[in-house]
Amino acid sequence: MASGIECLLHELGIKVSKPTVEASASFGRPSQGAFSSVTREDILKAAKDPRIESFRWVSKYVEIEGKKYSVKGLLSIASGVPPSKFTTNEAERVLEKLGFKVMSVCSSSCL
Repeated sequence: MASGIECLLHELGIKVSKPTVEASASFGRPSQGAFSSVTREDILKAAKDPRIESFRWVSKYVEIEGKKYSVKGLLSIASGVPPSKFTTNEAERVLEKLGFKVMSVCSSSCL
């Protein structure tokens, strides 16, 4: 039986997937293909998901409709893979392959 949260996500059109054994193998890291089924549309839906508000970006973000989003937050929600199971650089590569421009914030130490 689906939980209330799963029902709400379904009504919002947000795909909830369970990580596969393959995705959680090898020291708890997702395999190379763990994100291969994630589409650009999945990322855009993740940006509208209320859970995205709990993710904060520090140095890298994607801007969608004038709002900045955490690259790990978007990919985690879109894929169902917990953010602790992949790196920001992995998320950046996936989002760039889907046509998003990943932005970096340069701190004062960059000057």
